Amino acid sequence: MVFQKIYGAEHNGRVRGLGLGPTPSRYFSVTSKFTNTSASTTDNNHKAELENVKLELAEMKDKYEKLSLDFAEMKELFGGFMAERSFNDRMSKHPARK
Repeated sequence: MVFQKIYGAEHNGRVRGLGLGPTPSRYFSVTSKFTNTSASTTDNNHKAELENVKLELAEMKDKYEKLSLDFAEMKELFGGFMAERSFNDRMSKHPARK
């Protein structure tokens, strides 16, 4: 506890209080469980995840394009409906103009 309060939390790869030479694997006979294959596996997982994200993005772009077209069509139809309704309202208020 004294060392932790003075030096802070322990860092991997370092034995406190014994200088720069000793490492945990030399001092405590601990070996690392990690190998280079885990790095390549992680890289492959990231590549697969990136491909999935790219596919999802392409799908989202297609859906956005379709929704944009549908919205433009609805806007056009609604604009025509409102113009017709406005015309009918004006005609009903002024029947002599028919």
